[in-house]
Amino acid sequence: MEMAVPIQSYEATTLTFGETGRLACLYVVIDGRSDPKAAAFLQGWHGCCDVCELDWQAVRRPASALIGIELGHCCDRSDERLRLVFDVRRDSEALEHLANTEALVVGLRPYGSFANAMAAYGVDGNAVRRAVRSAERGLRSLASAAS
Repeated sequence: MEMAVPIQSYEATTLTFGETGRLACLYVVIDGRSDPKAAAFLQGWHGCCDVCELDWQAVRRPASALIGIELGHCCDRSDERLRLVFDVRRDSEALEHLANTEALVVGLRPYGSFANAMAAYGVDGNAVRRAVRSAERGLRSLASAAS
C-alpha cells in the first residue's frame, strides 16, 4: 500500500553518525502527523530496506513537472510504500543535490531532534536526472499542445 506524505522541508546536508561517519545527502522532513502510517514506516526501517523507485509526471493545471520517489521495505515486515513528490521547478536545487549525492534521508523531525525516526535510501543519480529531463519535456509537450 502506498501513502503520499507532505514534505515539510528539505536541506542539502552532511549528516554525522558514530565516531567518524559522514553522509552527504538530501535530508527531507515529512509530516508524520498527516498519516500515522508514515511514522510507523520510518520506525520499521532497517539498513537492508533500500527499495527506491522513481517516476515522473507532467500536469496541465497547474502546469507542473513532478518527480515521484517511492520508498519501500524489501523485507517481509511490511508492504507499505512511502511516496515523496518534488516539483521540478520549485525543488530543482534539492533534486540536483539528490542526483549528486545519491543519498536520501527521510525523517519526522529536523536531524538531531529528540524522538526522531529516520530512514536512509540510496538513489540512482542518473535516474533522477533522466526523470527531471523527461518531466520537463512532458511539460513542454503539454504546453505546446495547448497553444
